[in-house]
Order: sequence, then C-alpha cells, then structure tokens
Amino acid sequence: MATITKDDIARIAALSKLKLTDKELVKFQTEVATIVDYFALLEDADCQDLEPTAQVSGLVDQTRSDEVEDYGVSRDQLLKNAVDSTDDGYIKTGKIL
Repeated sequence: MATITKDDIARIAALSKLKLTDKELVKFQTEVATIVDYFALLEDADCQDLEPTAQVSGLVDQTRSDEVEDYGVSRDQLLKNAVDSTDDGYIKTGKIL
C-alpha cells in the first residue's frame, strides 16, 4: 500500500479548500492510498511495442472541400430582410453578455 499520511490528505484538502474531519481524513487516506496502488499496476504493463495514440475508437475525421456555392441571391438582397438591424453591410445583433 502506498504511503499516504493524514498530513498529505490534510494538505490536499487545504489546497482544495475543503474542511475535513479527522474521521474523513482517515477515510480518504485509505481511499487515496488504494487509488495510488492501483495506478502502480501500470508500471508492470508492457508498452514497448505499442504505438502512441490520441484516440482508440478508430474513427477518422470526415472532411470536405471548402467551396463557395452561389445560390443566386446577392448580399444586398439578403440584408433587405434585416432592414432595421444592419450597419455597413452587416447584420447587427443585441449584446450577448
């Protein structure tokens, strides 16, 4: 079992701005030690022949070419639909914040 002291847990709790009772310190001391021990199992994993990967699902990004499509409507025709809220060729919106 990993050597995790009550002082270690108290320090982590203080950094996290948590107030723990003595009973909780003992409980978390045991739980954190168990978690650290579990991660220690990874030291035994043989990863020599494995290639690094950023994802494991096998999915591949689907992309398309960025092409301009002409719908036969000019910018000015479209801005006529927003006559009350345009400025210098742009549609104005209200504040979002």
